[in-house]
Amino acid sequence: MHLPKITCCVRTYNEEKRIAECLRGIFGQNYPRQLLEVILVDDISTDKTIAIAENFPVKILINETGNAEISLIRGFKESTGTFFTVVDADMFFRGKNWFQKMLKPLLENPDISAAFTGYYSHKRNSLITKYLNLDSIQRDLVYQIFSPGFNEVINEKKNGYYVCQYSVNKIPPQVHGLYRSSILKKILVNEIDYHDMIKLVILVDKGYKKFAYVPQAGYYHFHVDSLLHLGKKRIRNIKERYLDFYTNKNHYKWFDASDSARIKRTFFLILATYLILPLCLFSLSRALIRRNLLYLLEPAVTFVIVSAILYAFLSDKRGRKFIILQFAKIVHLPKGKS
Repeated sequence: MHLPKITCCVRTYNEEKRIAECLRGIFGQNYPRQLLEVILVDDISTDKTIAIAENFPVKILINETGNAEISLIRGFKESTGTFFTVVDADMFFRGKNWFQKMLKPLLENPDISAAFTGYYSHKRNSLITKYLNLDSIQRDLVYQIFSPGFNEVINEKKNGYYVCQYSVNKIPPQVHGLYRSSILKKILVNEIDYHDMIKLVILVDKGYKKFAYVPQAGYYHFHVDSLLHLGKKRIRNIKERYLDFYTNKNHYKWFDASDSARIKRTFFLILATYLILPLCLFSLSRALIRRNLLYLLEPAVTFVIVSAILYAFLSDKRGRKFIILQFAKIVHLPKGKS
């Protein structure tokens, strides 16, 4: 098999504790070294991240904006690979044949734009991250209501992967994967400030709707250390990402006010969260049925996430405006959708 050149862009900011393990995981892959280009884009780290990275055969770029999304653009503009992937320093590839597994659907199907995979629990993951990994793309109970999983877009099962058909209103929220560089070049043309999901929305909007899901490839992701860390991350993502871009026509629509069923599920989830007992009983039943005690963490995780989301929206002028606009849409829903 003719193997293509792959560019791996690593985004860092004060990652001296993990960057060596991340880079060893990349260069430890069973893939020809001469066909692997690694570009590290750093957001002006103040620790030893750069000094450690210099011990590896990587090209180092400095992103003085301190914006991780701009780092992606910078890394891509410097890339020369036929395929392109982004890895954050707190993520590692699972196994030694990650590139081969992810390349398989792309080499076998010229019409597939990118291949995605999911997350697996590492023995050093926190309990909260292990709970989030119960969903292949780390969707907690709230985000499972707001967004589809890969199981909802699978179109065909093949040897080692699934072919998925996306639509503008049905895009699983996973952007980490292996992309065709030729396709990315058509949308990553300016150093504009947008988050990763917009990139995927633009791809689908432009007609690139076929993707692959490769469950056996996988990432290890050191996502959060505690409930407090998770709550802060949710608040930051809403304020610094979602509210900054929800007026963009290509913004990822986490909440669709025209979907009455989703609105009802959201209302009942909030009610169950603060009544506590219903969510506890629901999580207990999931733990028993699926024989996994990690589901017992669900009430606490859901309480923190729901509270963080409500706080993020209500404490921000843009968030309050968003809520008013969505409520107005709900009130004016046609009778058939109410």
